[in-house]
Amino acid sequence: MFSGKTTELVRRVRRYQAASKLCLLLNYKGDARYAEAGNVVTHDLTQLKAHPVETLEEAHNRVWQYDVIAVDEGQFMPDLVEWAERWANEGKLVLVAALDGTFKRQPFLPVLQLVSLAEDVTKLKAVCAQCHREAAFTHRKSPEDAVELVGGRDKYEALCRACHAQSSTEMALSSINLNSPSAVSCMHPPVKRKSTRISNARRASLPEAGRENRSKIISNPSILQSPSRRRRSLQAVTIR
Repeated sequence: MFSGKTTELVRRVRRYQAASKLCLLLNYKGDARYAEAGNVVTHDLTQLKAHPVETLEEAHNRVWQYDVIAVDEGQFMPDLVEWAERWANEGKLVLVAALDGTFKRQPFLPVLQLVSLAEDVTKLKAVCAQCHREAAFTHRKSPEDAVELVGGRDKYEALCRACHAQSSTEMALSSINLNSPSAVSCMHPPVKRKSTRISNARRASLPEAGRENRSKIISNPSILQSPSRRRRSLQAVTIR
């Protein structure tokens, strides 16, 4: 998000309108962030009149009279591939602005399928809201988990790879209730320690020559660990 895809779509539509082309602009009906449902609105509040639909099939009866069909928020159109391909084969110029991935960095499959059918694909990038590098990913700032959640800067921000990974981790950790006894018990399981003491009867049964060595072994329990286990522990500390 915030890469300017709707702004670019509006720019191209106006360019074709200036060339006396008849343009039909379709927008997802659920997108009413800045104006009435149906208008295509950029993040800088530039508006262009559009026809609101939930599926592209709803607009099929009026497409025949237009030269250019422009679709905004194409990732929410379940029949995007079917009708975009059909209109293009009928001689229409079809423009689609859409996200290619969710806030979880999972693909919007109809958009990716359309990429293989399109003659021209332009991928835009935003500016990371945290470090100001190029941003290719969207991060949702609210805890809602639904894929379809229309919103602007109040719910989303554009992030680079590193900032997206860090923000996702922080949000996951913040969702854990640290005051919950079950959470604490899972995070800090009780450790059972084996006793290294020897009963008096057992000590009396040991040979005199071995009592001193046995006492040394018991006084330093780490010696009881195998060499391989000690090496693994050392490697783990070194890696960390």
